Amino acid sequence: MAESESGGVINGLGKTVSQLEKVVSASLRPLPTETGDGSYVKESNSTGIVRDLGRMDLSDVKTIVELTKNAATGEPLNDKHYIMERLIQVCCLNRWEG
Repeated sequence: MAESESGGVINGLGKTVSQLEKVVSASLRPLPTETGDGSYVKESNSTGIVRDLGRMDLSDVKTIVELTKNAATGEPLNDKHYIMERLIQVCCLNRWEG
């Protein structure tokens, strides 16, 4: 067998072993139960608070500041200001993504 042929055989064998390793690790992975459709949950990439604050609207930042101030002072929330509703909008709408 020529030297170039043996290199090709070794490379082919390496690829086969790599594929076999992927099959074995996938078969040992626990089955997904969180999604309901058999797919795995995609891991989210956290962007970090500095980037999120930089992309928020001014009204969103005011809501965060007001909530932080209330938490630091221990004052009860005034429901007439709708701070909880605004906080839910900040958390759920993701207006700053994109």
